[in-house]
Amino acid sequence: MLTQMRENVGSWIIKILLGAIVVVFVLWGVGPEQKNSNTTVATVDGEPIGYMEFSRTYQNLMENVRRQFGGNVDEDMIKALNLKEQAVKELVDRRIIRNAAAEMGFRVTDEELSAAIRAIPAFQANGGFNSQAYQQVLSRLGLTPEAFEASHREDLLIQKVSDFITRTVNVSEDEAAAWHQWQNTTVDIEYLIVEPARYTDIDLNEEELRSHFRSNEAQYKTAPKAKVRYVVFRPADYKSRVVLEDDEVKAYYDENPKEFFSPESVEARHILIKVDKDADDAAVEAGRLRTSEIHTRLLKGEDFAELAKQLSEGPSKDQGGYLGTFGRGRMVKPFEDAAFALQTGEMSEPVRTDFGWHIIKVENHHAAETQSFEASEDKIRGQLSDKKARALALEDAESAYDMSYGGDDLLAAAERYGVTVQTTGLFARNDTIPGVANSGQFAETGFRLDAMAVGEVQDLGDGFYILQTLEKLPAQIPAFEEVQARVKQDLTAARQWDKAQTEADGLLDALREGSPLAEIGASNNMSVQTSGWFKRGDAVPEIGFEPDLTAAAMKLSVDNPFPDKAVRVQKGVVVFRFVDRHIPEISGDDAELDDIRKQLRQRKQREIYGNWMAEARNQAEVEIDHELLK
Repeated sequence: MLTQMRENVGSWIIKILLGAIVVVFVLWGVGPEQKNSNTTVATVDGEPIGYMEFSRTYQNLMENVRRQFGGNVDEDMIKALNLKEQAVKELVDRRIIRNAAAEMGFRVTDEELSAAIRAIPAFQANGGFNSQAYQQVLSRLGLTPEAFEASHREDLLIQKVSDFITRTVNVSEDEAAAWHQWQNTTVDIEYLIVEPARYTDIDLNEEELRSHFRSNEAQYKTAPKAKVRYVVFRPADYKSRVVLEDDEVKAYYDENPKEFFSPESVEARHILIKVDKDADDAAVEAGRLRTSEIHTRLLKGEDFAELAKQLSEGPSKDQGGYLGTFGRGRMVKPFEDAAFALQTGEMSEPVRTDFGWHIIKVENHHAAETQSFEASEDKIRGQLSDKKARALALEDAESAYDMSYGGDDLLAAAERYGVTVQTTGLFARNDTIPGVANSGQFAETGFRLDAMAVGEVQDLGDGFYILQTLEKLPAQIPAFEEVQARVKQDLTAARQWDKAQTEADGLLDALREGSPLAEIGASNNMSVQTSGWFKRGDAVPEIGFEPDLTAAAMKLSVDNPFPDKAVRVQKGVVVFRFVDRHIPEISGDDAELDDIRKQLRQRKQREIYGNWMAEARNQAEVEIDHELLK
């Protein structure tokens, strides 16, 4: 089975992350300097972790950060996140778990691996595993099947260890009830905010500014910059050279019948009333009666989607019960049988599954069909033309790289293959580079290369690139005069916050001594507000998500109505006092308690697994070359 998956898989190094698959092997370079691929970054019980493996993991973390923060990623953030140490820790932990799995006797068979890969949505089409999709995804990720399968096998092995360690975790009803009350207790406070902007009389002289600059030079350091010469071989420029024979197009159609076959499918909505699969007869009957009442309302003409939003207990509730289009084998058998028995526009009677009672409405029922060659021909020609154009562009790019390897002949190679040599200005890692589809990876490559070195061919989305780094400037501390306005702005803000904190602390002292908060606010030209109810993890109304303020408020009571100190939030410094607290009662609803128990069980599982992992780390012999990571 694995051999069949591997047939005809390409090996283009395409720096694109696909969210449908989480893999360690993503990109191939790291950091500002190139290292020997045989270099050892760490050892676990004498087993080495190589620099190439570390490089891939580090770049994976980098891409995750860039996706999350976009253009806000800079050198200081990367250092603060300590991504290199994180990458090593991830690899060390995986090695420790893998070794523990071997000691426990766990293994992942080829059959288990094959089944898991076949279940990955990114590898599926028309409701089942699709070898072409498998090939395309791995090609875009720049992966060989062997590398992906080895990584996924390790993921499954780690999951087996995790399941074994956490399998005995259980949560009692009393634990669930107590946790529910703690999590959902709400509090109400009365407060005023001392805003820093009220202090407009901040007077700073030049010596103070220079002193602040000297004490915070790193804050004003410029980002490292690079300048790159590059050429691009764009597949679009090669389409005119592509020749397609009619029999070639027909052969593709004949050899890939699954690509043009659409199995029977339905597009449906449902309303779910949850009933546990092990529920007693009384609970099952109660669920059926509730579902029947809804069914009667639907028969009288009420809107299905609106009732689903109001009454359904399934995860699709907010989408009006919409499940999308699905083929056979995607749903549990009773649900599937009922859905596929309906025609477009029809609604089912109540249907019982392990999840509860369903009412299903089919919005479209599509019969299985195979698209004709005539209807598919244009699409096939486009696909084959694109594929051949990419192959031609890649072939020229690799030949040009071979010709320019060493750095001296990139210009000659560009002239030989008729592509334009382009040169960037100086750019930082997070800058957008005009005309480049993937600026992030372009920049990473430019910074990774040594000065005048030529990088390997890379697919950056809009073409195959060859980069030559011409110049690299390190991060620099600018002259005071260049950043004086920014220094003044920063120091002014710091002084304003200091004044706000000092005044807020004084107001809190007055509150503790018995002065009413309304009187304190009026005498200081500040308005007193009441928050209304909020709980742990909530945003405080009119203030926002402020964990420090929430934590301090939750400690208050009638006997302890004031916080230890005024709390700084984004809007200013908050002076507050306790108004009231509400502890929720447990409703006794079994479904609600079951949900709470599941959530708490997951928390306990994470804690137990974390403790096991910490002990495993302590017992392992781990050596990390921290100097190399610098």
